[in-house]
Amino acid sequence: MNIHSWRFYWAEVWQNMRHNPVLTFASVTSAAVALLVLAVFAALSLNVGRIASSMEGQVGIEAFLKPAVTTAQGTQLAASVRAWAGVQSATFVSKQQALAQLEKDFGPSGQSFKPLGTQNPLLDAIYVKATTTKSVAPLAARLRTLSQVQSVNYQAPVVQRLFKAVDIVRLVGLAMGILLALGTLLVIQNAIRTGIFARRREIHIMRLVGATEGFIRLPFLLEGMLLGLGGAVVASLVTAGLYHVYAATMHADLPFLPVVAEASADQTILPLMLGVGLVIGLVASQLSIRRGRI
Repeated sequence: MNIHSWRFYWAEVWQNMRHNPVLTFASVTSAAVALLVLAVFAALSLNVGRIASSMEGQVGIEAFLKPAVTTAQGTQLAASVRAWAGVQSATFVSKQQALAQLEKDFGPSGQSFKPLGTQNPLLDAIYVKATTTKSVAPLAARLRTLSQVQSVNYQAPVVQRLFKAVDIVRLVGLAMGILLALGTLLVIQNAIRTGIFARRREIHIMRLVGATEGFIRLPFLLEGMLLGLGGAVVASLVTAGLYHVYAATMHADLPFLPVVAEASADQTILPLMLGVGLVIGLVASQLSIRRGRI
């Protein structure tokens, strides 16, 4: 296939799109909206999954000690807990250390803890890391039986709920993406069928002079792929802009949240949208060609 053939194909694509500007605009817009919704749910899924994975790797038990427990007693208690079966580590953290860590975790916002001074409302605690997530609940129950412990807190139920939230976000996003993709497919299909109908005499003449079916069909396939890709490009630009603003805001206001970096999100979401856009356009063109009987 030489360069003259490709020039002919793209000239045919341009002619059909130029003669049907409303359908062309509707096709690209529909594809952009469908892929934008898909991208939003993909970004949500990535970030909720990152938060859940981060928390799963840090699942531990916080055993808050009674105010009467001294630092020496707390350190000794941590050493004895460290010897329990299923315990990976056990560290005594004073309330002064806990307050300093809060100030560090919250970044500039942590300066609001400075005025507390000696009025520290936190408690000394022992932070226990289990060898497996299954060991967390039994260890928490055992820590509650200790006379020096006032309360016990652990994040395993929160992590489980987060993973359930990830699954729900993925399912809802997939369902909405499929519905919108079907609508986009119909719009692109109608645009191409209109072009086939408008040029039916030309197609008949091409057949009479010996043009192959592939030669006749290829411009319509290219048109569908171009419409789908056009919607994907628009959706990609909007998604990239919105996500960069979102990520910058999260990094500034909530620096302790493990938000997926902009570059990583772009590398995951943008190729997905471009691929889906091309597939939608290709499928729509194939359906149009079959129904148009060319």
